[in-house]
Amino acid sequence: MKWLFNSWITGVLLALATFLAWNHRFEVSDHPLNATVIDEKFLKTIPAPRRTHCSIQETEEGPVTHLEREGEKGTPAIQIILHDLEDVQFIYISCDYRWQDVVPGEQSWMTAKGIFSDKMEDGSSRQPSDFVLFEGSGTQDWTKLEVVRKLTGAIIDTHFYFSVGGKSGSLDLRNLRFSKVAERSWVRFVSIALALGWLSLIFRLLWKCDVRNPVRAASAALMMLSLLWVGAFPTTITLLAPLSDAFSLDLPDVPKSPSLDLDTAISQASASPKKSDPAEDQPRNTTLPERESPNDALSAPTPILKENTSPKKGANSGVISTLLRKVMIVLSRFHFLIFALLSLFWFILTRSVKSWPFVVALAALPEMLAHFTFYGLDWKDGVDLSRNLSGVALGFLTWWHRDRIFQIARKAFRKQKA
Repeated sequence: MKWLFNSWITGVLLALATFLAWNHRFEVSDHPLNATVIDEKFLKTIPAPRRTHCSIQETEEGPVTHLEREGEKGTPAIQIILHDLEDVQFIYISCDYRWQDVVPGEQSWMTAKGIFSDKMEDGSSRQPSDFVLFEGSGTQDWTKLEVVRKLTGAIIDTHFYFSVGGKSGSLDLRNLRFSKVAERSWVRFVSIALALGWLSLIFRLLWKCDVRNPVRAASAALMMLSLLWVGAFPTTITLLAPLSDAFSLDLPDVPKSPSLDLDTAISQASASPKKSDPAEDQPRNTTLPERESPNDALSAPTPILKENTSPKKGANSGVISTLLRKVMIVLSRFHFLIFALLSLFWFILTRSVKSWPFVVALAALPEMLAHFTFYGLDWKDGVDLSRNLSGVALGFLTWWHRDRIFQIARKAFRKQKA
């Protein structure tokens, strides 16, 4: 019991250190984005084709951007374009949003939503697979959105698009802001130290669970840590969310009435085409009502947008992590099968019945940790958890009766061959 007690203490300390390091990972850097305020004056800097049925309502909590259909024509929408991103790797995005009485349209994507896309150096448009910030229909009260987006690739512009694509309803946004952030200098060293600490702890626990082969224990520990990083942490391919509360950032105050210099910066960053690109404000990028697919509403020249995975200059591309996340997104629809195979492989690797708590943790933590992020916890997570655990049980039973299953398969093969 002594080793277990000490391991619990070590685990709690590592979890606390991981939580603090994750939420203190970023710091604000100087950039014109940091002083942008979304108010009536800012709204006038956005060309009319990029804002339809959109207005600013003054409330006690401050200005609220209101999108609601007025008549039958036009999609309530606003498109905010951020320029001058050559030296930006991470963008902090924060806002409160709500929607009321949103009736979905004929297509599944015709709802209230916030999405984004990118314009690349070669003039093409890119839509990452995790391009949705929020989406829904019906009525939802004020919800806090806080994420940090990692820019991967030679991005010139980032387009944020908020709309009500359904038959009716409204969408409200308040406290919407963007800031340039960067990783603190100590992040890489602390991350390595935490990874080594977790690997040592998992290795020790596996050793106590009768996984006495050093190669098997080390391989299982590395597998456990990698899958938890990809599947349990609140991060997708490009979006990183805080744990529990919010990222610890010293955000600059946003002025209530922008000065002349700020107006000029905002106008240049949101209304003027970048350099010699005359096509930026053409109607083809902004005539939303005639679109036939959600990708077209993202100012994309084609329905299928190419995803550029080339890293920004001076940035760690995280190619392996990105590929793993892409695989996880594709396989996320097959919870039962994936965890059955994962469980089977885990027990083949460890060869120990006592190692079952680890694979159960792999099945439970991704669903349970959602409660501590802006993704939230709902009944779908409960369904996914039941599928995960059912897959783990099937994988364990398959491994437990492997000899019998192998004999039956061998007899069937011989009979078929004869």
